[in-house]
Amino acid sequence: MGERKVLNKYYPPDFDPALIPKATRPKNNQVKVRMMLPMSVRCQICGEYLYRGKKFNARKETVDNEDYLGIKVFRFYLKCTRCAAEFTIKTDPRNSDYACEQGASRNFEPWREKDNQIDAIKAKREQEEQGDAMKALENRTADSRLEMDILEALEDVKSINARNSKVDIDSLLERKRQLDETARKQQEDMLRLSEADEELVQRLFHSRNSSIIKRLADAIEEEILEDDEDDEEEFVATTTQTPTITPATSSAHTTTTPVPPPTPKPKPAVTPSVTTTKKRPLSMLMPGLVTVTKKKDTPTTPSTLPGPSDAKRPKTEHPVAVNPVGSSSSSTPQQDEDSFGGLVSYD
Repeated sequence: MGERKVLNKYYPPDFDPALIPKATRPKNNQVKVRMMLPMSVRCQICGEYLYRGKKFNARKETVDNEDYLGIKVFRFYLKCTRCAAEFTIKTDPRNSDYACEQGASRNFEPWREKDNQIDAIKAKREQEEQGDAMKALENRTADSRLEMDILEALEDVKSINARNSKVDIDSLLERKRQLDETARKQQEDMLRLSEADEELVQRLFHSRNSSIIKRLADAIEEEILEDDEDDEEEFVATTTQTPTITPATSSAHTTTTPVPPPTPKPKPAVTPSVTTTKKRPLSMLMPGLVTVTKKKDTPTTPSTLPGPSDAKRPKTEHPVAVNPVGSSSSSTPQQDEDSFGGLVSYD
């Protein structure tokens, strides 16, 4: 096992390297290599995307009769990871890149498109300058003008950087403090002016007795609102009064006097209107009125003969009315008949 790691082998004295036979290889021999995919491609058979950097066991060969400035072009055979279809790519020494040959298509890359446009513009310019000397002169003049503009911009940037390098931090802080103080004074002046304007407005629109001056339309609206509120209060007061039944008095005739309705306050600028009212039944005017009619005397049996006191009573019918609270019974039958429109009758 000692001969396995030796560094120097034994050569006999009569060894001649020229006598060693050379190995014969095929002209287009393919070599198996381990490589990474240099670009993102898509398989044309199954549509699978193969991204840049994926490792493959590929076969490499030299392309016959194709080179660029003496640089050989190589071809690589790879297989799709999904359908195992074979596709080939080859080197592009002119653009320092790779190109798909068959079985796959390269994905779109925007930076490559930009480079292609620049190359197309350059090629077009060279083609125009070949047969036109004036066009070539104009292009060179434009290039020199552009170069001068670039140099001027560069000089401006250098001057700005030099000026900024000499700036004192203390002076900058002092300048900032002065600007802040100026802004604060301006704000105070604006606040003072606004307060003065407010005082002027208060003095113009307020009288001496601190009463606010209002527009005529506002005053009319307030009066209308006050009248509406008074009407609502009166309506609530009249609807909440409930009649009460009072016992009949000893007088010969009892009367019923309705509660006089409250007198509404006069409204400003109201056109007087004449209204006609019809006489309403007593039951509608006085919901609590109860009329009791006594029956005439009927023949009585000896057990129910009237006494001496009963004989003195007049045999007349008297209506018994319910008087509202606060009403008096001093009115006469004629007054009752007039007050109720002739609805009360006496036998």
